[in-house]
Amino acid sequence: MRISTSVLLFFFAVLSGFSSDFVKLQKSDYPKQINELTFRLSCDPDDRQAAKKLLKTYSSALVYYQKEIDRLQSETDSFKWTKTYDLMDELNELSNEIRYNSSANRLICEPRFYDEELTEVKQKAVQELYDLGTKALNSGGVQRARQAYFCFEKAVKLRPAFAEGKQKLQEAKGKATIRILIDTPAAYASYKNLYTVRFHEALQNKLQSDFLLDQFVLFYTATEFKQRKLVQDWTVRISFIDIFMENAASIDNSKFVYVNGVADIKIVSGKEDRTIFDRRIPTQFIWKGYLPNYGADLQGIFDSFMLSMTDQITNTLSDFIKMSNY
Repeated sequence: MRISTSVLLFFFAVLSGFSSDFVKLQKSDYPKQINELTFRLSCDPDDRQAAKKLLKTYSSALVYYQKEIDRLQSETDSFKWTKTYDLMDELNELSNEIRYNSSANRLICEPRFYDEELTEVKQKAVQELYDLGTKALNSGGVQRARQAYFCFEKAVKLRPAFAEGKQKLQEAKGKATIRILIDTPAAYASYKNLYTVRFHEALQNKLQSDFLLDQFVLFYTATEFKQRKLVQDWTVRISFIDIFMENAASIDNSKFVYVNGVADIKIVSGKEDRTIFDRRIPTQFIWKGYLPNYGADLQGIFDSFMLSMTDQITNTLSDFIKMSNY
């Protein structure tokens, strides 16, 4: 027997008396439950337990989503239309799972869809998001620009041809992004001019990897800033100071050397030209190499010393960036 949505809803409400047997789930549980139940019916159309539970779960979902939609319409939520759209769209997805599952569709012949309502609600949601995004963008500040970005992003997703929304999206992205210059590290040692190329590359790569999923933090070298004609928000300056080496031991044609030094880390605000972070990290590194190469490999020893600090320095910078409400 094929059952319409209205009959289904009335039947189970009366049958259960809204007792503990009636399926009561949080919104996030309905998609998972219905997906699992329709899958079970696909595998075994005669699974009576799955069929019974699907009827109860879908009936409960109809009650829940409509109740949430009605609640939103009666309140003064800033994102009233956006949230209403999301609820309607999600229920449509659940109903589609039933529509395109032959076993489930034999049980529920008329799943509930918000197709007509959704068109009007989408238009209102787009306008709501655009207005809220514009207000946030005009408020100034990085955090408000990021709030604006997500509003415009959602609006454009709902209406891909929204040209003005796309323009505002790019404007918000520009104001929401912090551009950090990783200046060429300096190294000071009395016995040799030392280079920091390998460490600089390792640090740049590690920071970019750590913030790969954060679209609002970008790291550049001085060359990249110049080529792209950018203006940095922050400049990271690292200096290795107080470097000295001590011969530890020579064993079986191998030499062990203690390398001591301090990494001086500063972050300077480009806009205000003031130091906003300053920390010194002392460390010791034990180098092992063959005796014949020792005299000509001071740069290699220093590279190993610097590279051994990459993770510690990166973590220090990452922690500050993430905690600074950038």
